[in-house]
Amino acid sequence: MGIGLPAPQVRKRRPRKPRAGTAARVTASNGNCRSLGFRCVTELDVTFADRVLLSDNWTIDAHTGL
Repeated sequence: MGIGLPAPQVRKRRPRKPRAGTAARVTASNGNCRSLGFRCVTELDVTFADRVLLSDNWTIDAHTGL
């Protein structure tokens, strides 16, 4: 007979919302996000290569069923 081991506990994670980030003033990228159902939630200052860039933070509700 084998020795039974308890099943590992699986922690349920809250589903993450898909996100996208684009440069704030690039209308083509922002238009793509908007047309795919993303919505802009905030503008962020992102530091990259010692420069501060203004970026849009986009999210989408995964439960809407695109």
